[in-house]
Amino acid sequence: MIDPAPLRDEARRVAAERLLRSRGLLTAVAPEERVAIEQVAYAVAVGVADGLVREAARNRLVGAALSD
Repeated sequence: MIDPAPLRDEARRVAAERLLRSRGLLTAVAPEERVAIEQVAYAVAVGVADGLVREAARNRLVGAALSD
């Protein structure tokens, strides 16, 4: 079974990097909207990671790819 914690951490890191690159665009929205956008970005990233973990449990090729 794949440990979801490292995959979630990586997903959060990728989301943080993407948000950092989009910082200029995020200045065009209100601060509370920016926070909401950031929260959604992290939730989506973790959701994708969790989906990959679930798929790895069903599909050994996905599991092998995530294990490498």
